[in-house]
Amino acid sequence: MTTQLPWLQLPAASTSADWPTRVCEVPDLRARVGVPDSWRDQGTSSPPEGERSAVFRGDSPLDWLEIRHRVDVGSEALARWTDGVQGAIGFPVVPPGRLVLDLPELLSWPMPGGVTDEHDRDRLGLDELLGYEGLAAWDGRRLRLYVVLARRGDDAWRLTLGIESALLPGMPDDLVWSNDHVRAAAVFGALSFGH
Repeated sequence: MTTQLPWLQLPAASTSADWPTRVCEVPDLRARVGVPDSWRDQGTSSPPEGERSAVFRGDSPLDWLEIRHRVDVGSEALARWTDGVQGAIGFPVVPPGRLVLDLPELLSWPMPGGVTDEHDRDRLGLDELLGYEGLAAWDGRRLRLYVVLARRGDDAWRLTLGIESALLPGMPDDLVWSNDHVRAAAVFGALSFGH
C-alpha cells in the first residue's frame, strides 16, 4: 500500500547531518517523537481545556513542535481539534506564544478531515490517524505546517510541526520532499504513543 503521509515514514536521508534529530520521550504526554538537536525544550503545561502540552522551539520563530494530549476524546471529536479551530479562527492551530490576532495566512491546506493511511494507523497501533500538511505566509516568510491527530481508545494527541520553508506554493513534489518533508519525516518518523 502506498502511504498518503510520506512524512510519517523515517527515510534514511533524514539521519543526515543537515537536520539531525534526537528521540525525545515526553512521559507526561505518553508520546515519543524526534526533535531537532538544536531545538530547545520549553517544558510542559496544562492549558485550561484539560489538555497537557509540550513545546520545543528552534531558532526561527517559525520553527516549533507542539505536542498536545487529552483523555476522553471520542472519534467524532478528533478532526474538530483542527478543522473546528480553523473554522473558528481561520487557521488550523494557534502557534505557541502567538495571539489569535497574529496568525499566518494559509496559502495551501487540505480539505477538512485531513488524510490517513491504514498502514500508518496500524503501524502506530492507533484507532484513528489524520494528517494535514500545508503552507502559510507569516511575517514575510513561509511556514510549512504539519498536523498529526491520533487516537487510541480515549487518549488523543495533536502534534503540530512548523518549519520555515524556502519554497513557494505549487513547487514540484520532489523539491517539497527534499526541502521540507524530509525534515518532517525526521520528527514524525520516531513517533510512537502510549509510553
